[in-house]
Amino acid sequence: MSNEYDEFAHPEPEPVKPEMRFLNLTDPTYLLNKNITDGAYRDIPEKLGKKGDPDIHLAQLVQLEVQMIAPFEIAALCRQYAYMWRKEKNPHCVDLIAMACQQYNFVPPPSVVKVLAEAATLRIEGHPAGTAKRLLAENAKHQAMRLMANLIHSGDTQETAGSKAAQWHHDNFPGLKLKAGTLDQYYRKEYRETGVEGWLFELWSKCPEIKAQWKAIKDKLPLADIDLIGFRR
Repeated sequence: MSNEYDEFAHPEPEPVKPEMRFLNLTDPTYLLNKNITDGAYRDIPEKLGKKGDPDIHLAQLVQLEVQMIAPFEIAALCRQYAYMWRKEKNPHCVDLIAMACQQYNFVPPPSVVKVLAEAATLRIEGHPAGTAKRLLAENAKHQAMRLMANLIHSGDTQETAGSKAAQWHHDNFPGLKLKAGTLDQYYRKEYRETGVEGWLFELWSKCPEIKAQWKAIKDKLPLADIDLIGFRR
């Protein structure tokens, strides 16, 4: 005789999440390479009669430490964003590093913690790169660019995606101005030319169900009004 509750007797096990990875600070390979990196920063410029660049040194440490616990290409991107952060003080660079930690399931190593702390400090202290107004504008712009990336990955042309994203930006951030032509230039410079677009597309290609959802979303988003078009180069 069957049990009407049999379907609950053997529930499907929850998917096992990958174990969080962290950098072993006593790992001989890590220590060897860190000593080499620190030595090069200290000794080579001295022999050339120059001063070492601390921004390059930090970026190199970021790559070294992330590479111990994540794929090489992710470590290289984190290095690039750490260097950009030091030079441009754009908090979006740091946000991308934090996103990599979350998506690739690793605890931020010491050099990344340093970068995250720098950005947090500037935001709290109201540095021009971290003021609320500027951060809001930057955040809105990057949300629009992320929307563009999703739309392009789902089949829209860059021009169509930019038009839809500009209208979305206007509807959600009415106090901020951003035309489709300007957004297109930002996207090309900050997402396509830096490799961010390719990195995101590689991640998303592993989740076909997400792409299917975005295909449905893109067909519902309106194109920009004529006054939001702007000029494209």
